[in-house]
Amino acid sequence: MPNFQINASGNPKQEPSLAVNLLDANIMIATATDFTLGPPLTGVYRSQDAGVNWTNSFLPLPPGFTGAEAAFAAYGFPNLFLIVAHVFPGNSSGTIAAYRSTGNGLSFSAPIIVNPGYGTFINNDWTKVFFDNSQSSPFLGNAYVTYNRQYNVDSGGFSVAAFQRSLDGGVTWEAPLVLSDVRRDTERADIGIDLQGGLHFGWIDTIAVIAPQPNLVVASVFGLDTFNNIVPAHRVLQSELTPIPSLG
Repeated sequence: MPNFQINASGNPKQEPSLAVNLLDANIMIATATDFTLGPPLTGVYRSQDAGVNWTNSFLPLPPGFTGAEAAFAAYGFPNLFLIVAHVFPGNSSGTIAAYRSTGNGLSFSAPIIVNPGYGTFINNDWTKVFFDNSQSSPFLGNAYVTYNRQYNVDSGGFSVAAFQRSLDGGVTWEAPLVLSDVRRDTERADIGIDLQGGLHFGWIDTIAVIAPQPNLVVASVFGLDTFNNIVPAHRVLQSELTPIPSLG
């Protein structure tokens, strides 16, 4: 299969993501942190011929913000696309913003603030977004965001895996939920959705427990209807599964 160039050569484009319309695989939306205009912005690249040709655009920043990075795209039935990104007004106050398209990515909404940052006390980063497209899920159409929430950055504070849910396709977002231990450091929160709409979370624990292993992968399962009954899964360390204490 040949390779097709999505965006113009020149200034860097990094941290790519791709979402595809499951009902029409010709429709693709890609994102990247794009430096074409100078500052880092969320570049959006749309194809309607399965990736052969692409049109390029940029998502607007919220007022007072100066850059964006770590964008991620998701598709939802029948013609929805969501893009989330870490936007920032400088070296602090990292904020999660969402952009919504109801027309197969032809245009996107103004930024919707999912969770704001506050100076160096709270900085939100490394975000991902997902739609529940599971065939037998009672939660079909829900949208989910995960991200890394850093706190007390200047004082050597920790970071947690955070999660938020939208019941209206990304228009509004429920209050954030902390998934991991606030006394540890985490990175790269992620999520998988099973055929019945169950959520399976994973993140990287960057505090070593047994030297010299620096990273632990931790996963858990959430009850979608209650959000207060966390069922722990396993901690994975050197290919061995060991039960972890209850997180709830």
